[in-house]
Formats: sequence, structure tokens, C-alpha cells
Amino acid sequence: MAVSASFSAGILSIIGDNLDNTIEVSRNAAGQIFVNSGVVNRLTPLQKIIADGCHFNRNIRQLVENQFSTVTIEEFYGEGLPKLAGYLYRGIATKAA
Repeated sequence: MAVSASFSAGILSIIGDNLDNTIEVSRNAAGQIFVNSGVVNRLTPLQKIIADGCHFNRNIRQLVENQFSTVTIEEFYGEGLPKLAGYLYRGIATKAA
């Protein structure tokens, strides 16, 4: 989960993991708030088309933890890959017997 953000009841919450994240918060003239320019959310519809339904902004850790009883996940950037497409997960998940 490199960086996630939510806005509720007038409170903006931005959470980063223990990796080297860049967090940029901005607002346009209409008052819309953007975290990291909203780039990932704007690219997700295109990504879903060209990558058979994959989402840039899906919380993989949460999806896996909701389905398995024991989860060990390593999150990292792939060496030599652009950060936008190079954030990777590797791990082991087991279901309860």
C-alpha cells in the first residue's frame, strides 16, 4: 500500500507504508483535493482495459488478508521498473483448516 488517502467529515487522512513514499497534496480551484495528483486514480480505467481488469489502486494487502487466516506479504518496488507499475507484492497466505 504505498500511499492511501481518504477524506471524510472534513478530515483528510493520508497513510504511507514504511517504504520511501512521496506524498503530494493539492487542491484545484473547484476545491477537489488530490493526493499525488490523483494520477493513479485517473489511470486506473485505462489500466483495467489494457490489463484485463487489473486496478492500480486496489489494496492488495487488504484483499488477501480478508480471504486468508495467515498472511505474510513483502511489498517492494521492482528493480529497474517505473514506480507507477513497479510496486510489487510477494508472500505466503494460508486458509484456516
